[in-house]
Amino acid sequence: MQAQALILAAGAGTRMKSAKPKVLHELLGKPMVRWVVDAAHQAGCSAVHAVIGSGREQVEPVLADCTISYQLELLGTGHTVMCAADKLAGFAGTLVVLCGDTPLIRSSTISSLIAFHEEEGAACT
Repeated sequence: MQAQALILAAGAGTRMKSAKPKVLHELLGKPMVRWVVDAAHQAGCSAVHAVIGSGREQVEPVLADCTISYQLELLGTGHTVMCAADKLAGFAGTLVVLCGDTPLIRSSTISSLIAFHEEEGAACT
C-alpha cells in the first residue's frame, strides 16, 4: 500500500500580520501550501489530504486536488490531525503529516522519510 500525506493548513498565521491565510503567501509565484502538496505528489503519495480552517474559502480552491477536512475551532496541532480522522478511516498504511507552511520541503526528503519509516517497521517516525 502506498503512503498518503496529510497537510496541516488550518492556522491563521497571526504572527504574519496579514489578512491572507498563512499558507497562501507566495514563494516564487506559488502559494506555500502548493509547494508542500506538489512535493507529496512527487514523492509518490497515493492521496493527499489537507485540514483547513482559517480563511478556508480562500484556501480550499488552491487544494482542489486534495481531500479536504475542516478544523472549525483552532485547538492545536493534535486536534488538527484528529479533524481528518473520518477521511482517513480504514487507511492502514504510512501517513506522512506535513505542515502547509513549509514550502522548502523536498519530495526526496518525504520519500526518504517514508522509506526509513517502513524499513524500520515503526509505529511512528
